Amino acid sequence: MKMHINTFLANLGIAAHPGLRVASDQEGYRNYTFGCRVVYGKPAVKHLAHELAHAAQFGPRYFRYRAFDYGFNFRLRKVYILGQYYAEPRTAQATRRELETFAYQAHLMELAGVKFCRDTLFRHAAGVLTRFMADWHCVPGKSDVERRAWCVEQVNAYYARRKPETVLRRLTGWLDETEKYLAEQGEYQQ
Repeated sequence: MKMHINTFLANLGIAAHPGLRVASDQEGYRNYTFGCRVVYGKPAVKHLAHELAHAAQFGPRYFRYRAFDYGFNFRLRKVYILGQYYAEPRTAQATRRELETFAYQAHLMELAGVKFCRDTLFRHAAGVLTRFMADWHCVPGKSDVERRAWCVEQVNAYYARRKPETVLRRLTGWLDETEKYLAEQGEYQQ
């Protein structure tokens, strides 16, 4: 049986946090609100956990640089050609960030008691990132198999580097910063 989103948030201890905004029908992070969907998908804990993991990965220190009405500010080198900007990364930094986010996601899901296979999640991440990230060609390896193996190795290393308590503390710090920001904007009433 899949865990309900409200149960997930309650198990993390953040369900009643004044800085937490969740929209089950929204994709990604927008308007300081965490979405629970991906394209064509139904709302799911794993999708919400990934968005929360981005906030934890950035941490409260970077809230003002990474949180905007349009969503998270992901930095990626761009070039201007014929009146348009195009992504042109020189490193695998964006993929590294996403791999670290998947590691944070695993910690959050485990903290909340979600039943899942970490290895399957990490292999899924490697497959998605080596197919859809703009910097896929910067990922070390001479083949798709080698690049995916590198990704799995990296996400496992990121996972091992962080304690679950640290991940939750960083997420809570982000929510604290959101609460302050919304209060300054007059969007939150105590």
